[in-house]
Amino acid sequence: MAAIAASYVAVAAVYGSATAVEAVKANETASATLAGATSAVMGKAVAVLAGLNPDSYADMAAVAASQTAMAAVINSEAARTALVSSSDARKALKASSLAVEMSLVSSDGQYWNSAGTKTMRGLILYTKAGNTDNAFTITKVDSTTLASNNNARNAATSGSTGYKDWLEAFPNSSWVLSSITFYAYYRTTKIKYIPC
Repeated sequence: MAAIAASYVAVAAVYGSATAVEAVKANETASATLAGATSAVMGKAVAVLAGLNPDSYADMAAVAASQTAMAAVINSEAARTALVSSSDARKALKASSLAVEMSLVSSDGQYWNSAGTKTMRGLILYTKAGNTDNAFTITKVDSTTLASNNNARNAATSGSTGYKDWLEAFPNSSWVLSSITFYAYYRTTKIKYIPC
């Protein structure tokens, strides 16, 4: 498995096959080895999966900094899966210069008793309510309803006004292809994401 994780061609082949991805997920050692592929390997593998020239991207930082690459990645399920599965890829995405902050609530209480919907397309990196009482929950990403347990979909850190690392907490619910549905109280509710 170490040889596979060292080759961007092999990594792309694994993530390009749903059967291979499931086999790797079923083996803890294989999963950990693949998730630990270097930034250079992941950057080139993701470029291949997204239909781009791997020679144009030295590593994950180059992919994460390219609007062209991110636009191609969001259109490839295999590339999206590879990105959120790799710790080096997630680290590069969170440091991307493309990330922007977006407010979700224009007046206090606006989306507390009834859900709000935000049309968007991109990768959610961080979320915050901007207050200490945890008043921000994402209930749906695109057409997928998140777990009904509030702790499983809570988009704010209790007792903190800072950002929650959504990408680490919910990697499989970070890509948004059309919209998010949420409950939020305060105007300080924001997300930081990479628009694609």
